Parts: sequence; structure tokens; C-alpha cells
Amino acid sequence: MLPGKMKTAITMAALLGICGCTSSSTSQSSKSPQYTAALTKLFVITNMGNGLRTTFGDETDDFITLTKASLDSCGVKAEFHTRDPLALKDTLPQQVAQFGPDAVLELSWSKDVSGRTTHVIDYTANLYDPKSRSVVWTATITLNQHYKAGAEMAGTLIGQMKKDALLGASCQAPKAS
Repeated sequence: MLPGKMKTAITMAALLGICGCTSSSTSQSSKSPQYTAALTKLFVITNMGNGLRTTFGDETDDFITLTKASLDSCGVKAEFHTRDPLALKDTLPQQVAQFGPDAVLELSWSKDVSGRTTHVIDYTANLYDPKSRSVVWTATITLNQHYKAGAEMAGTLIGQMKKDALLGASCQAPKAS
């Protein structure tokens, strides 16, 4: 038999893993050393897939709301667009041109693996510079949780952008609580 404290610790770890209350989200990125522009207007294209549809509902709106609020607090005006796969006419180029952003951030769901006690979601983020017409930053984000996935995704994205000096040091990334 296991000692009492060890048994309790193992039980708690198992329960946290089952409910998805722990987070071990990760991100990796690469930024062009020539890109030094300060973001003031950001157009965000989202293709979140089923990744933010959790047992608690669709958290895509939470992600957008938290990310927009965080960017606003950093002095970055953001506009979000979600692609409609059933749209007969793609109006995205006109929307981007009308907004006139410093950069365009495209977030794409790439993989979702769910099991009995796991939910792993992979996203790719690409930041395009309209002036150079090139990708200046790319990141992969892996979320490992069910609970508050929208907040976790927003916090991980903003945190990585801040770490890579795309956002100011005073920017606050949302936290999943």
C-alpha cells in the first residue's frame, strides 16, 4: 500500500488530468530579424476548427473577446474575421484593404486529438506584413486542456507575441483561471 500523502497526491493528479483542469500549453515561434514594426492595427483571420469546442461549449467567442481586449490594452486595434467555408464569394481581401492593418495574423487549427483524459489541440499562427508581402512571424501553439480553452489559447498567443517583441512588454496576456 502507498503511504497516505502519496496516495492523496496520486488521486489529485488523476482527478486534475481527467477534468482537464491542468494546462501544459506550449508554443514555439520564429520571427524575421528584419521585422521591427510596431503593431498598431492587426487584422486577425481565425480558422479555429473544432479545437475550442469543448465539453463546456464553443469557446471561440471567449478566445476572440479576450484576445481583442488584451490587444486593445496594448494599444493595438484589432479586427477579427472568421472564414465561412460555405461563402460563395470571398470578401476577405476587401475587408483587409478597408481596415488597412499593419499586419495580418492568420490562426489555423491544424490538429485535434481527444482521448478519455486528454485533449490536445494544435494551431499555427502566421503574421503577414502587407508591405513586404511576406510571413514575418510564425508560431505553433499546442493546447493540452479542456477547461477554459479559449482563455488558454488567448493567453498563450498574446504571451508568445509579447515574448517575441511583437507586443510591448507592458501588455497583459489573459490567464485561464
